Amino acid sequence: MIVKIAGVNRGADISDGTLRITDQINERSVCTFEMMNLSGLGAPEEGQEVIVEDDAGVRIFGGTIDEVEESDFIARTDLVYSVTCVDWHQIADRKIVAETYRNQTAGYIVRDILTKYLADDGITAGTIQDGPNVSAAVFNYNKASESLQDVAELTGFMFYIDPNKVLNFVERTTNDAPWSITETSQPTRDLKVTHDRSQYRNRQYIRAGQDVTDPQIERQKGDGDKRVFNVFYPLAEVPTITVNGATQTVGIGGLDSGKQWYWNKGKTEIKQDDAEVVLSTTDVLEVTYRGFFPIIVVSEDAAGIQDRKTKEGGSGVYEEVEQQDSIDDANAALEYAKGRLRRYGKIDKRVTFTTFKPGLKAGQLLTIDLPSRGLSGQYLIQRVNIDNVSGNVIRYSVEAVDGEAVGGWVNFFRKLVKSGQTFVIRENEILVRLVTQFEQWGWKEAQTQAVYACPVPSSTLYPSSTLHPC
Repeated sequence: MIVKIAGVNRGADISDGTLRITDQINERSVCTFEMMNLSGLGAPEEGQEVIVEDDAGVRIFGGTIDEVEESDFIARTDLVYSVTCVDWHQIADRKIVAETYRNQTAGYIVRDILTKYLADDGITAGTIQDGPNVSAAVFNYNKASESLQDVAELTGFMFYIDPNKVLNFVERTTNDAPWSITETSQPTRDLKVTHDRSQYRNRQYIRAGQDVTDPQIERQKGDGDKRVFNVFYPLAEVPTITVNGATQTVGIGGLDSGKQWYWNKGKTEIKQDDAEVVLSTTDVLEVTYRGFFPIIVVSEDAAGIQDRKTKEGGSGVYEEVEQQDSIDDANAALEYAKGRLRRYGKIDKRVTFTTFKPGLKAGQLLTIDLPSRGLSGQYLIQRVNIDNVSGNVIRYSVEAVDGEAVGGWVNFFRKLVKSGQTFVIRENEILVRLVTQFEQWGWKEAQTQAVYACPVPSSTLYPSSTLHPC
């Protein structure tokens, strides 16, 4: 194994058996090791580039040093350095995206973020597929990593920056593991199967953002005193107002003037201008408007509830609620809830094993066909730990989970990218860009000095020459 720090091979300084790489889906990869300055090349420093390659010269980690802890041993003068490194995703973690996209493919958005925010730090484009269309996406000062993850999760794709600093954005169904596990080909040890219900649910609630009602018509009478009337829903757009059938002029409160009535988005109040005649008990105010209402949807798996009831007794209901403020359409919220049931509406099988065969990475779909263990299908790799056991021996510890209840992971991800479907990311947010500008002004001033002779002899006013003003 080769470990380069700041471009120099420091493998001889790495303490045997201490190097570990943790590759986990949707998180930074982390590399840790202990080392000493046996080569005399200096102590490791935060920010230095770290590259790890296996014996075949394949880069299995790339990133920078995040933390260095130094310590010593009793009766030892040499320092030991415990080093923690993070992969290139940390670049995307420290860049902030402020962009609005309309009717662009997911791939276009990814490429644009790469060009504007990541390319300056050496991130290059790998395989970036176009994917489905995103009708609206507003990233209001989000981290680049969060923005890319939003696009990926919404569309069923995945993004990752590999050890070579290359950004990829691909459909998950195309990210197959390079080898499989079968009855006749099983290069694994200690394979364990765990049945896990920790995330199981058969009734899913989604608290989403706000949707807009159909047109509402509300009528109220005056009382000879009040000028403020309230409608039931917070106003989503400019209302139409009549008094006794006569159309009224409407403006935005605090902004417009000279109107008969005023409104504000997100408020329930309709306020009459002070110059207008107060409505009497015989006057009828009619407001036609569309308002906001909170989206709360529920989807349930009746067969799953009955199955749990038969096996466990009781109601058989497992409920879960999630907050998804970025969803601003009730139908989209319901589809999301159904998707969560497809994903978590069964008791997961979690498979763990160790292997000395390289190639497996978090996010890959690993085919496992072991009827003798009740395993058949594609399993999503959640985590891979890479350990330098000793010398050049590398061990891979893998954790994978099975797919949705019907069809496996491939169909689950394909359902997220239905042909012709469009997606929205935070459509109701308003992006405000603050740009600081500096101007330099050059000032020059020319002064003409004139030297005049003293009007009186110096001896008259200043007997001492040291006090003479001339």
